[in-house]
Amino acid sequence: MLYRAIEVKHYANKEKIEKIKSIFKPAKKTAKAIAKYQWHIFFKTGSFNRKANIKHIQSKLSER
Repeated sequence: MLYRAIEVKHYANKEKIEKIKSIFKPAKKTAKAIAKYQWHIFFKTGSFNRKANIKHIQSKLSER
């Protein structure tokens, strides 16, 4: 499989770029926690649950 990235012009200033960069680690950590929970559900029930309640997972991110 081949992936290619292209540069796209944007008009964000340095402060906005830093804000965006600051959510990468929390987003990755939250995604890992959700995946771990989904695998727990899978091994318990035999299928994933797209509508599983994940509000108990702690995250620095808002629900958005």
